[in-house]
Amino acid sequence: MRNPLFLAAGGILLLTVWRVLSLAYFFPFDLYGDEAQYWEWSLNPSFGYYSKPPMVAWAIAASTSLCGDSEFCIRLPALLAQALTACVIYALVRALAPQRPFAATASALAYATLPAVTLSSHIVSTDPFLMLFWACSMLCMVHALAHPRWWLAAGIAAGLAMLSKYNAVMLGPCALLALWFLPRHRHHLRSPWLWGGVALAALVFLPNLLWNAQHAWVSARHTGDNASLYKSWGNPAAGFEFLGAQALVIGPVLFGGLVWALARWREAVRDESLRFLLCFTVPWLSMVLTLAFLTRAHANWGAPAYVAGTALAAVWLMRRPAWLYAALALNVAVMLAFPGAQPLAKVIGVTRDPFERLAGWREVADAVAKLQAAHPGTIVLVDSRMLFAELSYYMTPRPYRNLAKWDADNQPSDQYDMVAGIERHQGKNFLMVTESSSEDMAAVLPHFGASKQLEDLSASRRYHVYLLQDYLGRDVP
Repeated sequence: MRNPLFLAAGGILLLTVWRVLSLAYFFPFDLYGDEAQYWEWSLNPSFGYYSKPPMVAWAIAASTSLCGDSEFCIRLPALLAQALTACVIYALVRALAPQRPFAATASALAYATLPAVTLSSHIVSTDPFLMLFWACSMLCMVHALAHPRWWLAAGIAAGLAMLSKYNAVMLGPCALLALWFLPRHRHHLRSPWLWGGVALAALVFLPNLLWNAQHAWVSARHTGDNASLYKSWGNPAAGFEFLGAQALVIGPVLFGGLVWALARWREAVRDESLRFLLCFTVPWLSMVLTLAFLTRAHANWGAPAYVAGTALAAVWLMRRPAWLYAALALNVAVMLAFPGAQPLAKVIGVTRDPFERLAGWREVADAVAKLQAAHPGTIVLVDSRMLFAELSYYMTPRPYRNLAKWDADNQPSDQYDMVAGIERHQGKNFLMVTESSSEDMAAVLPHFGASKQLEDLSASRRYHVYLLQDYLGRDVP
């Protein structure tokens, strides 16, 4: 007889080995700006950074301390976190529905094959660590229904999830909703163990909260700005775009299974295990979808819902096994084709390089290094967070420290504005590399004693270059 644990473990192992090989040998792309920024954060471990909590930097620091600071080693923690998440989902569904062991196998393999998981296994970001600790917290909650002391572990995992990404705060409302809709477990709402877990979650998250308090709540302000909460409301086109993107995030067949389960919710809620999964799927997806229609939402913002949502879709599709097999087969095909996305795009007539944002940064850094060598004594000045991060990683010696950031409005909008501003370089000379127009540069040049526009940087990306001498400070009218 087939063993469900063996099938899940073997499948996850095979997928992980393939992805490690893919990342090592078939994904020769430069770090994206966000990745380079997270790497630089990892060099200075802290309880917080301008736009994100610290878990991604901590994970990169652990990885690079063991195998070096190559692109592979920087990205490896994301890949391993996604594999572990699939394992936790197996344990979660097995605990929820012990009478249906193959439901756990289907859920774990469905998650492990998601197109979004394939992508995020090759690009380090905050999402893999959020998904891991979100899944761990849910698993502990399921165990807590029978053994209340597990609420403490659930709280610790929830705190770690919030140290990964701030939207993990939704774990609390989802858990309370699940208890309310599971009548025989409502007594947990009065349990001191549950509220002890809440206190532990707050305690784990407290260092980041204190860091934010010491830095004018920059992360909170950035999160609000990123959600466009203060922009004009009403954007149906973006809402439908977000909805369509979700089919690509988890695969169209699996997404169809999720929609099917949600459409038949009256039937689904009769099963207590599916009701639990619904409570961790519907609230988050509803909130992000509403935000998408009102302002905007990036495709990955729905990610936390798919810890439970993938399991929900997989368990529901087990009613029609052929559809489940089709979902897994299609997602595996996407995974296998992923390293060859560039030539495949050309074959099907797509003119834009799917990895455009990951290519050419080393070439740009080499060109900047040559320009700086031709102008000794200058500091490289940039006005882009992305370019600063890329130059810091790709110029030598690594990390490259002879960099400064120009903040146009003198209001910090990223980590580099906070720690690498130009104000400490009064009287110095700079080689400014920028995409800004001559009109925008007209506001910059008066702050220097002399300026000269040089030839544009010739590399895979085109930048304007200025030699700026004798920085006079911000107070120059």
